[in-house]
Amino acid sequence: MIWKLMAHDLQTVTGGVICSLCGRSWAAIPVSKCPGVKIYRWGKWPEHLLTKKQLDDAGFSTTPKLLPAPAGAVQREKSPDGLMFLYDRNTATPKRVLSDEEKAMRAEVTRKIAARRLCPRCGYRKERLQDAYCESCGDHISARDWARRVLAQCAADADTIRILDSETTGLDAGYNEIIELAVIDGRGKTLLDTRIKPLHPERMLERGESGICATDIHGIRPEMLEDAPTFAEVYADLFHMLHGKTVLIYNAPYDTAMLRGDRKRYSLPRLDFEAVDVMVPYAEWCGERRRDGSYRWQKLNGGHSALSDCVATLKLLHEMAEMEAVK
Repeated sequence: MIWKLMAHDLQTVTGGVICSLCGRSWAAIPVSKCPGVKIYRWGKWPEHLLTKKQLDDAGFSTTPKLLPAPAGAVQREKSPDGLMFLYDRNTATPKRVLSDEEKAMRAEVTRKIAARRLCPRCGYRKERLQDAYCESCGDHISARDWARRVLAQCAADADTIRILDSETTGLDAGYNEIIELAVIDGRGKTLLDTRIKPLHPERMLERGESGICATDIHGIRPEMLEDAPTFAEVYADLFHMLHGKTVLIYNAPYDTAMLRGDRKRYSLPRLDFEAVDVMVPYAEWCGERRRDGSYRWQKLNGGHSALSDCVATLKLLHEMAEMEAVK
């Protein structure tokens, strides 16, 4: 039942007007509306009048169809229109007593509704009821499905997919150079595995604020590159392998920046390919959160050689897809 406010039934009295319906009085004609029932002071209404909550606690129905008409009201700021209605318990309808079978049925419905709010994968509460999974599990499954699509493409035509990794003299593209480069296809076949002689091999021994140099990480020393080809000498083969392909890279922004820096250093033609960063979906697949809610980057653990890191990237795809890696 929706109770509508109405105009006051005003009567003139000494000193102003009074409403015969709600009992309030004013010095002049009011602009407010009348609830149509007497308004009591807080806590001063008769015992047979109950609030809706008190009505429910006393065993009476509070469904809109069975709720009796208001028999009084009390001013309450949080209530609609600033009024909380009171109901006569003598005109209220008692709740229907449920049978044990009905109680069990309602309990089962409540259980099913509660279960819908939980993620079926991790058991935690979902952010939105309409989502199939919680956010983390949804990202995990999306990453899994992405890996499955990539591997399906590899199985259908391994030549359309490349996996690349590099080792460098340092982290700054344009200043540091690539000193080892590897490329494999979508089934793990090695297409390129070479070390590269840089113009400035001494830069791999430079130590930054951390006290670590590039050689400490990958183990490659300047003297090990004396007989290696230059980046310009391997670029023709690299161009043929990558141009127009989908190239999977763990931490793609870093490797693509290094490739671009070396290409510009030798004034080589532009190499166009679709770089796909495997590190992002793998972080989502692992689901380890930082304090700010973003996903924590995961180490590749490939052995710090370009070829072993390529192979490790392919193995990650199989791990994400929950498939056994091809040996």
